[in-house]
Amino acid sequence: AKSFSKVKSNITSLHDKSGCIVTDKIADTLQEQFCWVFSDPNRPDKVSPNFPFADVKSPDTEVQVTKEDILEAIKDIKMDSAPGPNGIPAILLKRCAESLSLPLQLLWSESMMTGLVPKFYKMGYVSPLHKKGSKAEPVNYRPVTLTSHIVKTF
Repeated sequence: AKSFSKVKSNITSLHDKSGCIVTDKIADTLQEQFCWVFSDPNRPDKVSPNFPFADVKSPDTEVQVTKEDILEAIKDIKMDSAPGPNGIPAILLKRCAESLSLPLQLLWSESMMTGLVPKFYKMGYVSPLHKKGSKAEPVNYRPVTLTSHIVKTF
């Protein structure tokens, strides 16, 4: 199944902020770049915008998730898309779609009724994606989050 995945790890060296070549701390160098470009929502001095929210009195019971919805969502997942933290490849989901559609429908129906998404499905892997220019420059990468294909059925 890994042969169907687009994720490739071929970053062998990068330049750090001082221009020195880094070969052993590539993840740290990219993390520093991504943190510099993107803000940290958990930063203590960060102020959240004040949006007016409507009072939610009960979970959403009007939205119904059907087996057909799940099957359609599985059909839309690209065969070669990389798996997220649970490691479930798209090809497995696609080939077992009919058997998995009912358990997934029950999972997401329960989620709609309770207003909760299992914590595991909120996780993702951040992977660097080369944009253009020199592959040795961290600024030429953007972060892409790889999430579970199971979440994509919701």
